[in-house]
Amino acid sequence: RGLIAQTMSVINNNCQLYQMFTAPEVYGFIWSIHPAFRNDQPYGELLKLLGNDLHLFPWARTNRPLASRNGIKIQSTENKYHHYPKWIKTHFLPLAKENSFGNWLESTQLFDTASFQKLIEDLSLDAPDTYERKNKLNCLVWLFSLKEMQNSVKPLKPQVPEFEPIENLDELPFSRNISSLRKKLRAVPIALKIARNVRKWKACREALKKYPPQKLP
Repeated sequence: RGLIAQTMSVINNNCQLYQMFTAPEVYGFIWSIHPAFRNDQPYGELLKLLGNDLHLFPWARTNRPLASRNGIKIQSTENKYHHYPKWIKTHFLPLAKENSFGNWLESTQLFDTASFQKLIEDLSLDAPDTYERKNKLNCLVWLFSLKEMQNSVKPLKPQVPEFEPIENLDELPFSRNISSLRKKLRAVPIALKIARNVRKWKACREALKKYPPQKLP
């Protein structure tokens, strides 16, 4: 819910907006569930209660039902619910290579032109969509969003102080917190997925050990 909190706050300025997840009855129920079972299963059980075989419909994120393995068959055999990397490369990358966008980027006086060119070169390569590459694609979309925002407000005339560019990104404080193992895992999506599942399984076992479920009287 945190990803849409700011968006909902903006909408709330123009109309009365009620987010069901802020209701005490809802988050009180979620907190009452044992930490080991706070996963997708409660949603599947709720869909069963609603009836109409809703629990058999595939979930958009996985293309599989939440509460049943024998769900309704669909034509698509993909396990992805979007193709954002492909769409971004197809639509935004050619626009980013145009001189008009480069000129706008330089006029803002906010970004290093050489770094932007390096970003475009990296995204133009035929490479797998790793975690790092997806972040670069997100940066590209963010830049276009900034350009659109500027077009809707007064022209920006920032006063940017002179600074020395950082040659090695590993020198940044947040980079030190990322272990070398995690960096390697990010280069192999399937390995990163396995590592996350193992971490979740471990957290689940530790939660059951620390907070053993109690029988209701």
